Amino acid sequence: MEISAFFTYLFLFFALYVEVFLLIGFLSKGGIKVINESRTPEPVAPADLPRVAVFVPSYNEEKTVAQTITSLLSLDYPHDKLEIIVIDDGSKDRTYEMALPFTSDSRVKVLQKPNGGKHSAMNLALAHTDAEIVGCLDADSFAAKDALLLSVRAFSDPLVAATTPAIHVHEPKNMLQVIQKAEYSLSIFIRRAFASSDAILVTPGPLSLFRRSAVVKAGGWKHGWGTEDLEMTLQLREQGVKIVNDPAVTVYTTTPRTLPALYKQRVRWTYGFLMNMIDFKHMIGNPKYGALGMVVLPGAIISVFGVCFLTAMSVASFVGRAFKSYERISVTGFHPHLSIGSFDLFYFNTSTVMILAYVLGGITITLMTVGKRLGGQRPFSWDIPLYMITYGFIAPLWLIGAVGHALFRSQAKWR
Repeated sequence: MEISAFFTYLFLFFALYVEVFLLIGFLSKGGIKVINESRTPEPVAPADLPRVAVFVPSYNEEKTVAQTITSLLSLDYPHDKLEIIVIDDGSKDRTYEMALPFTSDSRVKVLQKPNGGKHSAMNLALAHTDAEIVGCLDADSFAAKDALLLSVRAFSDPLVAATTPAIHVHEPKNMLQVIQKAEYSLSIFIRRAFASSDAILVTPGPLSLFRRSAVVKAGGWKHGWGTEDLEMTLQLREQGVKIVNDPAVTVYTTTPRTLPALYKQRVRWTYGFLMNMIDFKHMIGNPKYGALGMVVLPGAIISVFGVCFLTAMSVASFVGRAFKSYERISVTGFHPHLSIGSFDLFYFNTSTVMILAYVLGGITITLMTVGKRLGGQRPFSWDIPLYMITYGFIAPLWLIGAVGHALFRSQAKWR
């Protein structure tokens, strides 16, 4: 067997193993039945609710920051238990001016600082509150009215240090955002399955909540190679605390509209992951961290490099076939019936590799439909087939780009 074929089989079998792991983890906790029963919070006396401070770190967000603050002011939560701290991180536009009028509401504070990155903005806000629970809502994201009330119920368990929501794409406007809508549906399922195995990897920016004492113990937020949310999650995992997920908590986020913007975002995410894996390498394959250390971290690393390898092999194979076709045409001339070939509706490639690919594709579609169901969406929509057709061609672009940045230790740009 050729070395390329061996690694192709190995990667496909591993991908199948990870997807089965996700399904088992999800089903072991009651699956959708549990979620359906958790969408309506049990009545809690306002006096028993914790004080919550939501941070809105903002850099050049004049177009969306007002809508973000408005969504927070509309939250179904006692006014005297809620703080909203907006931090203008040295914006070059009118972000500060757009946020300042909201200070007429006693719940809102607006702070200004020189540009230092999202982590420094979060730490500044942390120093301006003593709320028991703190969280972040990115200035391009918007929360459902019941999001906070649903989120805080997780903290009735004293071992819980953080909780994560279900993130949806806000009003997709073009094909690229529609593809991301399907991707985010898959992420809703994956995050829930990881939570079932106590293996959540990231507490994302849109309305993840934290117990303040755990954040202080971790030393606040770090730069984390541009992924402070991942770095904080790994810090919390080292404390041995629980991080949970509630897909009934609905948050909407604005996603990139162009391929260059999406590329920059995903290169930064993947680069930050790879560099954090160097910093937290002691967690990889370490049974002390359960499924996170034994399955999720190794799986994520193998996925990045596996996709890069398969892409390189596919490109090499395509170039090889194109060169052979060129040689043949140069000798025998162009014959359309030979060059283009024919299509047989009843022909299916039944090689082992293709059968594995079919199975993986079918399971991926299943996971996305379940993710949509978890997030309260219609389980079947046309964004799923669009994702299946296109995503495999665009995702390798940023994975390869991120690996290149990591190899040369070149910091991926924010914008």
